[in-house]
Order: sequence, then C-alpha cells, then structure tokens
Amino acid sequence: MIATTYCYAEPEDREGFERVEGILKRHDGEVLPVFLYCSEEEAARRVSNADRTERKKIASVESLNSFRARWNIVPVPRSNCLALDTGAMPPDATAHEILRHFALLQNS
Repeated sequence: MIATTYCYAEPEDREGFERVEGILKRHDGEVLPVFLYCSEEEAARRVSNADRTERKKIASVESLNSFRARWNIVPVPRSNCLALDTGAMPPDATAHEILRHFALLQNS
C-alpha cells in the first residue's frame, strides 16, 4: 500500500491524476481518494501553526487566500472519493473513518 497526499486542482491536475491512476490500475492497484477539508475559519486558525513554516507549507492567511484564489481545490472526481471535514473530528477519528470507509481495517 502507498499513501500519499495530493492537493487536487480541477481542471489542471485531471490529466496527471488520470495518468497515475492508469499506471496503478495496470499493476492491479487502485486509488482510494480522500478529500480532507475544513471551514475557512479553521483553515485560517491552522495556517499559522509553527510546524507549517518548518515543513515549507503555506503559513499565512494571506498566502492561503492567494492559493485558494488561484486554484480550484476540489474532491477528485471519482464516485468513491470520501470527503471528510477535519474541523468536525480529531485526526485519529478521521484516520479511522478512512480505514473503515475503504474496508482497510484488519481484524486483530
């Protein structure tokens, strides 16, 4: 299993996404897309977290607003795309919901 983050922008990323998806399918892989989002207020609160600067991510509300104005960030256009509001649940619950939704939980 490979897990990766990808901020999908429509229509700019469609061709590249479909290319990767095709490669995976040819090798018996599959894409399990998840769209994580939160309210604008929550995003503005989070964007100034110190660790974002360390990881070279957007770290100001101004930069976030500029990014959002430039890119149409949306869920991947696939019927199996799971959309979760990360402002409504803690990270561990979000991760558990992804595992549950895609039947990735292993019985222990």
